[in-house]
Amino acid sequence: MMPRAGDRGERHRNGGRAPATLAAMRVKHIAFQSVERGPWIDAQARWLERSREADGLLGAWGATVRREARAVFEWRDEAAARAFMQTAHGAAHAEIGAVGKYAVLYLDPIVDLGPRGDATYVAESIAWIKEGGVEPWLASQRLWCEEMSRCEGFVGGSIARGRRTFVATSFWRDERAHAHYLHAVIPGLRARTTGDAHCARLTRFHAPLVPSLTF
Repeated sequence: MMPRAGDRGERHRNGGRAPATLAAMRVKHIAFQSVERGPWIDAQARWLERSREADGLLGAWGATVRREARAVFEWRDEAAARAFMQTAHGAAHAEIGAVGKYAVLYLDPIVDLGPRGDATYVAESIAWIKEGGVEPWLASQRLWCEEMSRCEGFVGGSIARGRRTFVATSFWRDERAHAHYLHAVIPGLRARTTGDAHCARLTRFHAPLVPSLTF
């Protein structure tokens, strides 16, 4: 069973933080391909500026590696996200445009693993779940979250749900901390869980955060 809304901030006796559910926050997640780092960062900085001028943006992060990138905007609720799209998005798009190929997901966070804090590195998985696989996949993710929360250098993250997808995001103090988790912890988790078996498709993205796009 997933955590209840009242579980925010609960801590395990072993020192790890229990996953917590989130309330009404609405996330716009944009995955980019075929981008040039400099022009993409410049464009996203302008998008972030326009978004912050609107009411209801709680946070955002951006990351890029090679020619792939992510831009994520965390709105107070669906109404705030919709208001930006209806009132400011068109003018911003006409002014700034888009860089590279991109796909948009609208997500509802369902598990909170804490704020980003002093993170400099992000890891993300997007999972398209097979029919009947949602509950066993979530059960596996709960175990992954509990193990991850104990890792040195882990500073927060979330699981969010879209119409046909789940996005699991973790933030790390630095790339070295994430690499330790990747090589020392994940093999044991994969041996103990069956989450990947329930995925029709799974993509992974690991990259340094862009400080100017993250707050």
